[in-house]
Amino acid sequence: MVLISIINMTSALLILILERRPMVGMLKALGMTDGHVMRIFFWQSVRILGRGFLWGNAAGFLLVVLQSQTGIVTLNPEAYYLDVVPVHLDWNYLLAVEALAFGACALMMWLPSLASTRIHPAEALRINR
Repeated sequence: MVLISIINMTSALLILILERRPMVGMLKALGMTDGHVMRIFFWQSVRILGRGFLWGNAAGFLLVVLQSQTGIVTLNPEAYYLDVVPVHLDWNYLLAVEALAFGACALMMWLPSLASTRIHPAEALRINR
């Protein structure tokens, strides 16, 4: 799942960079360094990742609480020894996995942000006729 989220975020960040080519060209023409432009796109992607993790975790916790309170997901007692799916949260394990997944996704966002360094101000600001 982490690999899929990295691929999706990479494509989203590349689209974001391509859409903002004129802005990047203007910033570079005004003297902003490649490193600063990369940081802008990196932090933008981290913000998008954070929202995704927040909403995904909220939905997951809601489902876990719903299952623990109501037992909405049932099992066939003849095939299993239980009649409902049991749930248990190990908070230390969960927080460690979340931190590692978020860190891996955020770290991989440096690669697509390198695409912003290849934008030349003169080409980005050129008016197509």
